Amino acid sequence: MWSCALVFLLALGVRLGALVAMPADTAPSSDGAQYVNLGASVADGHGFVLSEGNCWPRKPTIIRAPGWPLILAGIFQVVPDTARWPAARVSAAAIDSINAVLIMILALRLGARLLTATMAGLIFAMNVVSAGMCSYPASEPAGLLLILLSLIVLVRSPRPATGRLLAAGLLLGLACLVRPNWLLIALLIALGFLWLESDQLTKAILRVAGFLLVVALPLLPWVIRNAMVFQEFPLLGAGKGETLYGGNNDLAAEVGGKYWGYLVLPSNLPGEKPLPELAATMSEPELDRYYTGQARQWIRDNPRKLPMLVVGKLRRAYVPWPRVKTPSTLIGSTYRGGLFLLALIGAWLYFSRRLGLIPRPAMVALVAVVAAHIITVMAFCGLLRFVLASDALLSLPAAYGLVAALRTARGKWAKPRVLES
Repeated sequence: MWSCALVFLLALGVRLGALVAMPADTAPSSDGAQYVNLGASVADGHGFVLSEGNCWPRKPTIIRAPGWPLILAGIFQVVPDTARWPAARVSAAAIDSINAVLIMILALRLGARLLTATMAGLIFAMNVVSAGMCSYPASEPAGLLLILLSLIVLVRSPRPATGRLLAAGLLLGLACLVRPNWLLIALLIALGFLWLESDQLTKAILRVAGFLLVVALPLLPWVIRNAMVFQEFPLLGAGKGETLYGGNNDLAAEVGGKYWGYLVLPSNLPGEKPLPELAATMSEPELDRYYTGQARQWIRDNPRKLPMLVVGKLRRAYVPWPRVKTPSTLIGSTYRGGLFLLALIGAWLYFSRRLGLIPRPAMVALVAVVAAHIITVMAFCGLLRFVLASDALLSLPAAYGLVAALRTARGKWAKPRVLES
């Protein structure tokens, strides 16, 4: 218990410090303001509507996934209206502090000793990038909590029972209500389990089908609501097209350029009409389809630019060297650089000496989370928030590498206990 308390308190202290150091961006069009304003709208009984901050004010919107705004709406029911912004930021900090404890629990589930598991929790507790996201307040901490819970359920045994698989699917489905792109995690886990259980293919297909069905269940009310409002089915959101086009265009593909591999808002692209002008004649889903079509057309027309564009996206997301050097970006990059180095050392030590200790289903689930984020970056753009959840999992090999290095200095090797079946 003392280890959990230590990890939680350190994480909370780091995140509350970030709230003090980083003022909230309350501009109506900012990500954090849209989450807070949507939560306030639901709490006040106005529905999932923005009164400002988008091009369709006072109309039902799908500009954001509903998970985090609905959580905020529940919190806003019990705090004064004037305290909604502080409540949202502190809530994100508290949730992310719980994530540090869940990282520790996940490490224990994977067979780590208490020292290594505690170190994993402490490494994530010191994650200044994640702490900074709490100041927005971003949706990722709430989604990461659900992903970690689903992984804890999945990795409990070498071959998870059907009930455990379905419970993990339900948690992952709730995570997809926070960020729909995490549906890719569910798909990759499903494919991985089909491969693992190919010797009993019929049974595997039934188990995986049940898993995917349960993943979809939490999304169903949102999809039905969108069908009733926009007369389209299935419809999860409307930000995909803008991000896809923003990451696949001439400016983003300019090797060495200012926007190489990054996101360029489509309104800022040469020859593109301003967003308000397009929104005057299109609904949110129609604008999403328009931008998606523009992105696909650019990809078809520029196949030779794609390899280096992907390199630029991966560089933006994973090379911890900020293009704009401020105290906050330098601190964040230093943390990520250290995390990557320790994770590489830990992974090399583990797989060169202890290969096979982690059950294969657990390895499939962990790889699925990381692979889904890499694929998202390659398809869209090198936004840091696209990789935050996979960065969190790097705390596990980083802790193993750090503990192993410390014990090596004392002439001892870390010996993680084998997970009991």
